[in-house]
Amino acid sequence: MMRKLRSIKVAVLAASLVCVLAVSADAAKRSSVTVKGPSSVKIGKTFSFHISGFAASPANYVSVREAPTSCASTYAPESSKSGPTGQSKNLTPGKSFSYKTAGFKAAHKGKHFLCVYVINFSTIKTYAHASTAWTDHT
Repeated sequence: MMRKLRSIKVAVLAASLVCVLAVSADAAKRSSVTVKGPSSVKIGKTFSFHISGFAASPANYVSVREAPTSCASTYAPESSKSGPTGQSKNLTPGKSFSYKTAGFKAAHKGKHFLCVYVINFSTIKTYAHASTAWTDHT
């Protein structure tokens, strides 16, 4: 009887470990994105951002937008309130990405927001998002 109970405990522990590993592997497959850049820029100066992350299928596009107010948590509402920056890129699902944006030029005094979304280009579903803010000053 003790041997049978011990076998059951071992089986339960093994099954639990498999579940934990499966959840960990699933978490590793999620899309992600980060954006880094300056928090303050003098008017007339050129600056850039570093965007990096991972595109899990079916995500296949990173959209980069400049907004006058804080960023929405998903791409669909953001696309109607902010403008494209020309910094968006196609992504390869299942691959990491990392790039430096082309130069932005500080031109309008005040606070600005950069909104970055990892999406599926066909469905516009958002799989990850990040944002940063900076202030153009004199």
